[in-house]
Amino acid sequence: MFASDLYSLGVTMFQMLTGDLPYETPTPSDLERLVRGEFQIAPRLKNPKVPKAISDVVVKAMAPDIHARYQRASEILEDLLAARGNQRRPTPAPTEVGGDEAQEIQARLKARETPQPRFCWHCRKPLHARSDRCPFCGETQ
Repeated sequence: MFASDLYSLGVTMFQMLTGDLPYETPTPSDLERLVRGEFQIAPRLKNPKVPKAISDVVVKAMAPDIHARYQRASEILEDLLAARGNQRRPTPAPTEVGGDEAQEIQARLKARETPQPRFCWHCRKPLHARSDRCPFCGETQ
């Protein structure tokens, strides 16, 4: 990926995190300010629920200076994975399953494993396991 592609990825991530584009369509007079980065804002300012590490990744992907942006997709992936590592979710406590409930779950799992008989789509009569034609009505399955 090129740095310009990663810029587009940054804009897309900004929009996903905030629900808005990072800036309105600039007028020709605003174009120079956009290039200088005066319109750039962090997604965290629009949506405080965005983690700082993710906001930093988006800001770097949308940096006005092409040399300050991510140069490879692997770089942005590493930073996103590192940001995910900072966000630990508490693991839910395992629920206890009673005797009858456990047996019911095991029975449902076993029912899924057993092969289901095949029926003809036309006459709904049982088919042989290896048959591709119904012996009763002759329809191809």
